[in-house]
Amino acid sequence: MRHSGCEDEVISRALSSDGKYEAFAYHRTCGREGSERLSTYALVKEVPPHWWSSATDPRHLADLEGHRSLSVKWEGLRQLVIVTPNLKEVDPERKGLAQDTFWNDVQIHYE
Repeated sequence: MRHSGCEDEVISRALSSDGKYEAFAYHRTCGREGSERLSTYALVKEVPPHWWSSATDPRHLADLEGHRSLSVKWEGLRQLVIVTPNLKEVDPERKGLAQDTFWNDVQIHYE
């Protein structure tokens, strides 16, 4: 998927059990070979119930430099987990990641 001169590759996708929310983790590559900028992102968005419905703006949950291992999963109807293996070794201060929080009626947890 292309976005403003960048290439996005979805690495993890999860739909809440009721289909109301969808979460993604993806790698973004921008620029030319040899001088690319690599990033990893995660976001959650509301899935509109009808094509004419408007959803709320997505919530960005992670913004990491480089292509990192990252995945998303639902552990309950409104409990989203962002899985970041070995993140402490990569980024001991968790820069680029939010702390556990809520968005709409979704509880977001990082592990």
